[in-house]
Amino acid sequence: MRAPILPAPFHYLQLLLHPAIWASITPLDFLSLPGFLFSILWAVGSDPLEEEIALDSLMMDDVQGATAIAFPASGASQAEFRTFDGLVVRLTLAEDKGATWARVEALAEPWRKPEGDGATMAEPGEEVKKEAADLNARLRNHVFKLTEYTAKKLLSRLDRLLWVRGEKPPFPPELYWNRKSSEVVIESREGYTLDGEVFPLEQPFRLTITRGPDVRVLSLG
Repeated sequence: MRAPILPAPFHYLQLLLHPAIWASITPLDFLSLPGFLFSILWAVGSDPLEEEIALDSLMMDDVQGATAIAFPASGASQAEFRTFDGLVVRLTLAEDKGATWARVEALAEPWRKPEGDGATMAEPGEEVKKEAADLNARLRNHVFKLTEYTAKKLLSRLDRLLWVRGEKPPFPPELYWNRKSSEVVIESREGYTLDGEVFPLEQPFRLTITRGPDVRVLSLG
């Protein structure tokens, strides 16, 4: 699967070429094929870059004029989102009265273009430069208040995500939970991500995740 012949998400169809897969399939499994095909069609039916929702998970609570929030001249935290054609969306973050605000800047920069087993640096096209200019024209006069959930994701530091095995995490235990569980209940008003899919929600919700049946993992090596 690491070197697929077919493009994603159709590369999973290559599993059908392996005899071990067919040996594990039961007649009942064939009944799930319509749902499997629907999932593939659903995956290729949305292009987040084309539909301009690539940053859809950046949930915001408020917007103000660009001069309403003071941003530090240097040393501010930044987050960058890079596309595959040279477009870069850079967020500069600032704290104000306990809230995190973002200033958005778009740039067109050289990008790594895959070629065979390697990559070369390619210059952004005129279309990308125009897109960056259009975004700046729309966003430069505003700053955006991020939700607490979004701000935490953007401000996470590597030393708080990783630590030496066997040692305690570098923050209070109540902020970190790592256990085995048969059921997890989440109550929140923020959106959530499940299996890579973002579910933005505006109203409070209760999400219950219950352990399902055991899954047999096949070794294809």
